[in-house]
Amino acid sequence: MEFFFIVCSATMGADVMLQFKKLEIHNFTQIPLVNGSGEGGGKKFGNDIWPGDNTAFFVVTETEKYENLRDWVKEYREQDIREGMKLINLALKEIV
Repeated sequence: MEFFFIVCSATMGADVMLQFKKLEIHNFTQIPLVNGSGEGGGKKFGNDIWPGDNTAFFVVTETEKYENLRDWVKEYREQDIREGMKLINLALKEIV
């Protein structure tokens, strides 16, 4: 099992959910509005100075599904024109 989260431009949320559907990833939590700053997507604070918002997904799934999604994120991040997206894998110690 893998525990990871994805932070991406809110405009990419539907694309991430489509990948979840294709990979049959049914268990996730979405935080629809998160703000921050990153190299890939710049600053997004939902205001006039730094417009735009991000969304975040927290996921626990089988290793094979994680690896397929990770590969999709890597391919996306290699594109020249893109929105910001990061996938961060964390150690899973326990689920209660």
